[in-house]
Amino acid sequence: MTNPYTHPDAVTPADREYEADNTMQDNWTVLVEATTDVAETLRARVAELSEECERERMRLAACGAAALGYFNGCADEYKSASLDDVLSLRKERDRLEASQRSAWNAAADRDEKLEAAHAHNAQLREALEFDGFTPTDEYHLKLVIAALATTPDTSALDALRKDAERLKAIRDLCGYVEDGSAGVLKIFQDDATKDWFVKVGNTRIACGRSFNAAIDAAMKGERDEPQAT
Repeated sequence: MTNPYTHPDAVTPADREYEADNTMQDNWTVLVEATTDVAETLRARVAELSEECERERMRLAACGAAALGYFNGCADEYKSASLDDVLSLRKERDRLEASQRSAWNAAADRDEKLEAAHAHNAQLREALEFDGFTPTDEYHLKLVIAALATTPDTSALDALRKDAERLKAIRDLCGYVEDGSAGVLKIFQDDATKDWFVKVGNTRIACGRSFNAAIDAAMKGERDEPQAT
Protein backbone atom coordinates (compact mmCIF):
# COMPACT_ATOMS: atom_id res chain seq x y z
CA MET A 1 0.00 0.00 0.00
CA THR A 2 1.29 3.45 -0.92
CA ASN A 3 2.12 5.67 2.05
CA PRO A 4 -0.31 8.58 1.83
CA TYR A 5 2.08 10.86 3.68
CA THR A 6 4.76 10.21 1.07
CA HIS A 7 2.42 10.52 -1.87
CA PRO A 8 -0.58 12.67 -0.97
CA ASP A 9 -2.02 12.43 -4.39
CA ALA A 10 -1.97 8.65 -4.26
CA VAL A 11 -4.41 8.26 -1.18
CA THR A 12 -7.08 5.77 -1.98
CA PRO A 13 -10.45 5.18 -0.30
CA ALA A 14 -8.97 2.09 1.30
CA ASP A 15 -6.22 4.18 2.77
CA ARG A 16 -8.75 6.60 4.18
CA GLU A 17 -10.77 3.74 5.68
CA TYR A 18 -7.66 2.28 7.23
CA GLU A 19 -6.74 5.63 8.73
CA ALA A 20 -10.27 6.06 10.09
CA ASP A 21 -10.14 2.60 11.66
CA ASN A 22 -6.85 3.41 13.34
CA THR A 23 -8.18 6.71 14.63
CA MET A 24 -11.33 5.01 15.98
CA GLN A 25 -9.24 2.34 17.61
CA ASP A 26 -7.07 4.93 19.27
CA ASN A 27 -10.12 6.86 20.48
CA TRP A 28 -11.73 3.69 21.82
CA THR A 29 -8.56 2.77 23.67
CA VAL A 30 -8.45 6.22 25.27
CA LEU A 31 -12.15 5.96 26.16
CA VAL A 32 -11.73 2.52 27.69
CA GLU A 33 -8.76 3.62 29.71
CA ALA A 34 -10.61 6.73 30.93
CA THR A 35 -13.71 4.67 31.79
CA THR A 36 -11.56 2.17 33.66
CA ASP A 37 -9.96 4.95 35.68
CA VAL A 38 -13.35 6.42 36.52
CA ALA A 39 -14.69 3.00 37.49
CA GLU A 40 -11.72 2.36 39.75
CA THR A 41 -12.17 5.74 41.34
CA LEU A 42 -15.88 5.07 41.88
CA ARG A 43 -15.20 1.61 43.32
CA ALA A 44 -12.69 3.11 45.74
CA ARG A 45 -15.17 5.80 46.70
CA VAL A 46 -17.95 3.25 47.19
CA ALA A 47 -15.68 1.16 49.43
CA GLU A 48 -14.73 4.27 51.38
CA LEU A 49 -18.37 5.30 51.80
CA SER A 50 -19.36 1.75 52.78
CA GLU A 51 -16.69 1.72 55.45
CA GLU A 52 -17.79 5.13 56.68
CA CYS A 53 -21.43 4.02 56.70
CA GLU A 54 -20.54 0.93 58.74
CA ARG A 55 -18.57 3.07 61.17
CA GLU A 56 -21.49 5.47 61.60
CA ARG A 57 -23.86 2.53 62.02
CA MET A 58 -21.71 1.20 64.86
CA ARG A 59 -21.52 4.69 66.39
CA LEU A 60 -25.31 4.86 66.28
CA ALA A 61 -25.53 1.42 67.90
CA ALA A 62 -23.16 2.60 70.64
CA CYS A 63 -25.40 5.64 71.27
CA GLY A 64 -28.43 3.36 71.50
CA ALA A 65 -26.72 1.04 73.98
CA ALA A 66 -25.63 4.03 76.05
CA ALA A 67 -29.16 5.45 76.06
CA LEU A 68 -30.53 2.14 77.37
CA GLY A 69 -27.85 1.94 80.04
CA TYR A 70 -26.09 -1.11 78.59
CA PHE A 71 -22.92 0.62 77.38
CA ASN A 72 -19.68 -0.76 78.81
CA GLY A 73 -17.12 0.59 76.34
CA CYS A 74 -16.29 0.33 72.62
CA ALA A 75 -13.44 0.72 70.14
CA ASP A 76 -12.10 4.24 69.77
CA GLU A 77 -13.27 4.49 66.13
CA TYR A 78 -16.87 4.09 67.30
CA LYS A 79 -16.65 6.84 69.90
CA SER A 80 -18.10 10.23 69.03
CA ALA A 81 -19.27 13.53 70.45
CA SER A 82 -22.83 12.24 70.22
CA LEU A 83 -21.90 9.23 72.35
CA ASP A 84 -20.38 11.53 74.97
CA ASP A 85 -23.62 13.57 75.02
CA VAL A 86 -25.76 10.43 75.41
CA LEU A 87 -23.54 9.10 78.21
CA SER A 88 -23.77 12.45 79.99
CA LEU A 89 -27.56 12.50 79.67
CA ARG A 90 -27.81 8.88 80.84
CA LYS A 91 -25.68 9.68 83.88
CA GLU A 92 -27.93 12.64 84.74
CA ARG A 93 -31.02 10.49 84.20
CA ASP A 94 -29.69 7.80 86.55
CA ARG A 95 -28.91 10.46 89.15
CA LEU A 96 -32.41 11.91 88.94
CA GLU A 97 -33.97 8.44 89.09
CA ALA A 98 -31.96 7.59 92.21
CA SER A 99 -32.95 10.92 93.76
CA GLN A 100 -36.61 10.30 92.95
CA ARG A 101 -36.45 6.77 94.34
CA SER A 102 -34.86 8.11 97.52
CA ALA A 103 -37.61 10.75 97.79
CA TRP A 104 -40.30 8.08 97.33
CA ASN A 105 -38.73 5.90 100.01
CA ALA A 106 -38.45 8.88 102.37
CA ALA A 107 -42.10 9.79 101.72
CA ALA A 108 -43.20 6.20 102.34
CA ASP A 109 -41.15 6.07 105.55
CA ARG A 110 -42.59 9.42 106.64
CA ASP A 111 -46.14 8.24 105.96
CA GLU A 112 -45.50 5.05 107.91
CA LYS A 113 -44.11 7.00 110.85
CA LEU A 114 -47.01 9.46 110.67
CA GLU A 115 -49.51 6.63 110.73
CA ALA A 116 -47.71 5.07 113.70
CA ALA A 117 -47.71 8.45 115.45
CA HIS A 118 -51.46 8.83 114.92
CA ALA A 119 -52.02 5.36 116.36
CA HIS A 120 -49.71 6.21 119.27
CA ASN A 121 -51.59 9.44 119.95
CA ALA A 122 -54.88 7.56 119.99
CA GLN A 123 -53.47 5.08 122.51
CA LEU A 124 -52.09 7.87 124.67
CA ARG A 125 -55.38 9.71 124.69
CA GLU A 126 -57.21 6.52 125.58
CA ALA A 127 -54.76 5.91 128.39
CA LEU A 128 -54.94 9.45 129.74
CA GLU A 129 -58.67 10.01 129.36
CA PHE A 130 -59.55 7.96 132.43
CA ASP A 131 -63.17 8.22 133.59
CA GLY A 132 -63.66 11.54 131.86
CA PHE A 133 -60.29 12.94 132.96
CA THR A 134 -58.57 14.85 130.14
CA PRO A 135 -54.96 15.91 130.80
CA THR A 136 -54.67 19.65 130.37
CA ASP A 137 -52.12 20.45 133.08
CA GLU A 138 -48.46 20.96 132.30
CA TYR A 139 -47.37 17.76 134.07
CA HIS A 140 -49.47 15.44 131.94
CA LEU A 141 -48.73 17.37 128.79
CA LYS A 142 -45.06 16.71 129.48
CA LEU A 143 -45.89 13.04 129.95
CA VAL A 144 -47.56 12.98 126.56
CA ILE A 145 -44.60 14.70 124.90
CA ALA A 146 -42.14 12.32 126.56
CA ALA A 147 -44.20 9.32 125.56
CA LEU A 148 -44.38 10.52 121.95
CA ALA A 149 -40.59 10.72 121.86
CA THR A 150 -40.25 7.01 122.61
CA THR A 151 -41.54 3.85 120.99
CA PRO A 152 -44.95 3.12 122.50
CA ASP A 153 -45.35 -0.15 124.33
CA THR A 154 -47.80 -1.63 126.79
CA SER A 155 -45.76 -0.80 129.88
CA ALA A 156 -45.50 2.89 128.96
CA LEU A 157 -49.25 3.14 128.37
CA ASP A 158 -49.98 1.25 131.58
CA ALA A 159 -47.78 3.68 133.50
CA LEU A 160 -49.61 6.66 132.02
CA ARG A 161 -52.98 5.10 132.82
CA LYS A 162 -51.85 4.41 136.40
CA ASP A 163 -50.74 8.02 136.82
CA ALA A 164 -54.12 9.18 135.56
CA GLU A 165 -55.83 6.91 138.10
CA ARG A 166 -53.69 8.28 140.93
CA LEU A 167 -54.42 11.87 139.95
CA LYS A 168 -58.16 11.18 139.88
CA ALA A 169 -57.92 9.42 143.26
CA ILE A 170 -56.20 12.45 144.79
CA ARG A 171 -58.94 14.66 143.34
CA ASP A 172 -61.64 12.40 144.81
CA LEU A 173 -59.91 12.34 148.22
CA CYS A 174 -60.14 16.14 148.32
CA GLY A 175 -63.92 15.84 148.22
CA TYR A 176 -66.44 18.18 146.64
CA VAL A 177 -68.00 21.34 148.00
CA GLU A 178 -71.19 20.57 146.11
CA ASP A 179 -71.97 17.46 148.19
CA GLY A 180 -70.32 18.59 151.43
CA SER A 181 -67.50 16.06 151.20
CA ALA A 182 -64.72 18.65 150.75
CA GLY A 183 -61.85 18.28 153.19
CA VAL A 184 -58.15 19.01 153.64
CA LEU A 185 -55.94 16.40 151.97
CA LYS A 186 -52.36 16.03 153.21
CA ILE A 187 -49.65 13.93 151.61
CA PHE A 188 -46.34 14.04 153.43
CA GLN A 189 -43.16 12.08 154.18
CA ASP A 190 -42.11 11.13 157.69
CA ASP A 191 -38.69 12.52 158.61
CA ALA A 192 -37.66 9.48 160.61
CA THR A 193 -39.00 6.53 158.60
CA LYS A 194 -39.04 8.21 155.18
CA ASP A 195 -42.48 6.64 154.67
CA TRP A 196 -45.23 8.56 152.88
CA PHE A 197 -48.62 9.20 154.49
CA VAL A 198 -52.00 10.31 153.21
CA LYS A 199 -54.32 12.17 155.63
CA VAL A 200 -57.81 13.55 155.11
CA GLY A 201 -58.40 16.14 157.80
CA ASN A 202 -56.77 14.65 160.89
CA THR A 203 -57.33 11.02 159.87
CA ARG A 204 -54.45 9.07 158.37
CA ILE A 205 -55.99 6.87 155.72
CA ALA A 206 -52.97 5.28 153.97
CA CYS A 207 -49.20 5.02 153.92
CA GLY A 208 -46.50 3.58 151.68
CA ARG A 209 -42.77 3.30 151.14
CA SER A 210 -43.04 5.79 148.26
CA PHE A 211 -45.35 8.56 147.13
CA ASN A 212 -47.02 6.35 144.51
CA ALA A 213 -47.34 3.46 146.96
CA ALA A 214 -49.12 5.70 149.46
CA ILE A 215 -51.56 6.93 146.83
CA ASP A 216 -52.17 3.36 145.67
CA ALA A 217 -52.88 2.31 149.23
CA ALA A 218 -55.33 5.18 149.63
CA MET A 219 -57.09 4.12 146.44
CA LYS A 220 -57.48 0.59 147.83
CA GLY A 221 -58.46 1.83 151.29
CA GLU A 222 -55.48 0.04 152.93
CA ARG A 223 -54.58 1.31 156.39
CA ASP A 224 -51.97 -1.26 157.35
CA GLU A 225 -48.19 -1.04 157.29
CA PRO A 226 -46.51 1.07 154.64
CA GLN A 227 -46.68 -0.55 151.20
CA ALA A 228 -43.71 -0.80 148.88
CA THR A 229 -43.89 0.66 145.37
